[in-house]
Amino acid sequence: MEGIILFVEGRSDRLAIHRVYPDIEIVCTNGTMSEYDLEQLVEPYEGAALYTFFDRDKSGDRLRAQFDALFIDATHLHVPPPVIEVADIPPLVLSSIMKTTFKKKEGL
Repeated sequence: MEGIILFVEGRSDRLAIHRVYPDIEIVCTNGTMSEYDLEQLVEPYEGAALYTFFDRDKSGDRLRAQFDALFIDATHLHVPPPVIEVADIPPLVLSSIMKTTFKKKEGL
């Protein structure tokens, strides 16, 4: 998954995804951030395909809105109801969401 950077909120999200996709580069925001801090966090990955996978809650909504405002080419993955947190998505469902998203975006 070269050239793909996935942004998540926290360590538990990162660990859950790494169990399914161990080779993907994942960056944790560690919760909500200021726009300046978010720009600084993303800056080293300029030119990479940016993906987000945030919880289905107020904090996740805020981060998605910030990414939409600052990085218009970012692709958002969404937690399926009734699950709220990325870390709680069953591994098979998580794999399916990511595989489908990456195939669509990368033309695989």
